[in-house]
Amino acid sequence: MAALLPPQCVAWLSESAPASEPLTPSGFVEAVAERDIVDELQARRAVAAVLSALADMADEALLRRILTQLPPGHAALFGRMDPA
Repeated sequence: MAALLPPQCVAWLSESAPASEPLTPSGFVEAVAERDIVDELQARRAVAAVLSALADMADEALLRRILTQLPPGHAALFGRMDPA
């Protein structure tokens, strides 16, 4: 997945400590807002832009693997529906 992201996103992911427990989609957006010191609307727009671009670049098998590893509800951040 990191190979599909812009370099500044890779650094953000690799330098951040993992969450101690799975985040809800809203919790993920809140964490991005806190990390980047922006409001939640800006964070939601940024998350949606990056993750939907990633989803467009990934093949269906990779995207399905990513989404099935995330708690339900995260697919919407990628502009997709939760896998069945």
